[in-house]
Amino acid sequence: MELLLTIGMIIGAYILCHLDEWRSDNRMTPPGYEHDYNKANYDLVTKGKQYYYQQHLQGKYDKKIDDKNKH
Repeated sequence: MELLLTIGMIIGAYILCHLDEWRSDNRMTPPGYEHDYNKANYDLVTKGKQYYYQQHLQGKYDKKIDDKNKH
């Protein structure tokens, strides 16, 4: 019984640690916006993955598409 409880706790901790990553991977930008890769990569390198995931989920890397520069 203790073994099953331990395995369950390990699986639960794993899920909680990776939840932001999974949600960030599945997030789509809204229509009329595109992902700002330069800002995202800069934050990923300087501030880390967890900060990037939180900002991405909040939509901080979405930038409005400029129609006159669109090809």
